[in-house]
Amino acid sequence: MFYKILTFLLRLLDFILRLLAFMLTILFWLFAFSGVGVEDRRVRVRGYYRKDGTYVRPHYRTAPDSLFALQVSFH
Repeated sequence: MFYKILTFLLRLLDFILRLLAFMLTILFWLFAFSGVGVEDRRVRVRGYYRKDGTYVRPHYRTAPDSLFALQVSFH
């Protein structure tokens, strides 16, 4: 009886680990080929003067065609 329970638990653990590995592989490939890398999302903005005369330092911002609706600045 103990052998059957142990065998069942080991097979269940094996199944769960294989399922987890499969799910992680799918997530990896989705993120790897989704084009949402940091390099793809950032655009360099050169320094410029506003109409009121204040100087805006060079910085990075989210690309206009990015998936994010919010334009985030990276200093």
